[in-house]
Amino acid sequence: MLPLEARADDIAALERSLNVTYATKQVILRNPYRGKHLQFGSDGGLAQRGEPAPWTVGGVVTVDKVRITASDLEIGGKRVLLFYNNKEQGLRGMPGDRTQIRIALGAAPHDLVNLRALWNKVFLTPSERLTDVVPDYWKWFCATEPNPEKRAEEIGELAKEMKSQWQDTTVPSPEYKPIPPYSDEARIARFGGTLVLLISVDAEGRTSEVRILRPLGLGLDEEAITTVANWRFRPAMRSGVAVTSRVFLEITFQM
Repeated sequence: MLPLEARADDIAALERSLNVTYATKQVILRNPYRGKHLQFGSDGGLAQRGEPAPWTVGGVVTVDKVRITASDLEIGGKRVLLFYNNKEQGLRGMPGDRTQIRIALGAAPHDLVNLRALWNKVFLTPSERLTDVVPDYWKWFCATEPNPEKRAEEIGELAKEMKSQWQDTTVPSPEYKPIPPYSDEARIARFGGTLVLLISVDAEGRTSEVRILRPLGLGLDEEAITTVANWRFRPAMRSGVAVTSRVFLEITFQM
């Protein structure tokens, strides 16, 4: 809670400083959740039950205004929904729903240093990388996102490396492959396309490691990966023995 002796002009000055820093900026939640109202504790953890969201759906917010209330740091803004733009070969944003995020002030003195420290418990700082918080299957793509040319070069090298494994090995083939469902955000936007995964198929025909090579965004990648985890394959065979292999896998969403 703000101390009773805190003066209105002091609070207004703090709000101005915070808005100069954050208003109109896009910020990234360390732990994205769905919902128009999110309440975080002073430790940065969610203080209420919430539905985790894919970071392309719930991770990015454009800040409109920051306010300091008697008990919370209040951030008003709008979600940014991320989708893959084929022409630009990268993730781009479209406006989503409005959201309000509250962070409990806690017992620390309510000066600018502590308020920014509180902010940084919920949002990434400019010095941190997106790869620090996204799921493992996103890390490679996010690390190469600023450089699509480098990404294409690495995929080309990977394709050459994988081609050599098939000289004496059969290619795994899916035997049970349920269709991934659409995410609500992609359905509303009537968005679709083809995403590309790199997956490992073990000797039992189950998928293990997954890496996104070309995403779609809008939560479709998570729907695809969750579903593919339940696929069953006829595993690759080498000299009559089942072996682990890696394959490119394309998943198409079409309305």
